[in-house]
This record gives sequence, structure tokens and C-alpha cells, in this order.
Amino acid sequence: GSSEKIWLKETSEDIYIKSHDGLKLHAYLLKNDTSYSNGNFIMIFHGYKGYAASMAAYAMNFYDMGYSILMPDARAHGLSEGRYIGMGWPERLDNLLWIEEILKLNSNAKIGLYGISMGGATVINTAGEKNLPKQVVVAVEDCGYSSAMEQFSSQMKSRFNLPSFPLLNVASVIAQIKS
Repeated sequence: GSSEKIWLKETSEDIYIKSHDGLKLHAYLLKNDTSYSNGNFIMIFHGYKGYAASMAAYAMNFYDMGYSILMPDARAHGLSEGRYIGMGWPERLDNLLWIEEILKLNSNAKIGLYGISMGGATVINTAGEKNLPKQVVVAVEDCGYSSAMEQFSSQMKSRFNLPSFPLLNVASVIAQIKS
């Protein structure tokens, strides 16, 4: 609701990083006095077509539990630059940079990842990175999807009323040729 968004504005500061491919990315940083010194952080990831501020109620809950919070706007969402939504794949590399930002604040931080829907997929993709810092101690994926193919298929049906076959199969072949 609006009261959570007002709370977010009053409690957070805006921080920015540059992605590997040159995008200016935005996040809200909420430093909680009780955890800032001991470094308990939660990173919260929003869903498809959402934005970080829409997760303010989740932030409030974690903040009340004593966590400091970093809430990124995914590329092409909210206050972050970008023209293409990566459904959680390029975002995993952005998240490694966000994790570095937390570690600059506290190198002994204990970081939890929490995401919903596309944010859940982002969490799983981030957690699967082989160079994930050891300070990331937990990942919670809420209502994510089992594969990108499944996600694109459901989006095509709900948004455009298009069948996933053969369009996704053709797109997949083209993507493999290009990469």
C-alpha cells in the first residue's frame, strides 16, 4: 500500500551501479541499526513488470525482524536502465555486483536472497553462480518457474494469447545460432 511506500522513501537511500553491459542500475538500501553492524542483509527481488518499491511491505517485515535490506530494480524495470527483460538470467550477473556493494559496506555480511516470480528465478540463477561469494548464506525462491521456456510460454499465452509452439522453438534455435 501507499503507507509502506512512504515508509520506504523515509527509510531508504538510493544507490546505483553500472552493469557489465553499461546500464545504470538502481536499488534501495535500508540500513537497519540493529543489523548493520553484524551484517545481516536480505536482498529482495520483484517480479516481471514489477519494481523494487512494490516490494515495500516485504522490506518492512524483514526490517522489523532486524535485517538491513538491498532492493534492486531489475534491468528495464523501475528506476534501472535497460530495454530488455532477461527473465532472471542477465540479472544474475547484476546481482553479483549488488552483492559486492553489500560486501563493501560489511565484508563479513551474511546475505539472504528472497525473490518472487521472476525475482524467484533471479534468486535461483544468482545462487547457482560458481563465483557466488560465501557470504550469501540462504536463497528463498517464492513462486518462481522451473524453466525459462515455461515462463515465456505462460507469458505468450496470458499477454498475447499466442501458442508457444512453434514460436518458442524457432526463437530458441535462433538464439542458439546467435550465441
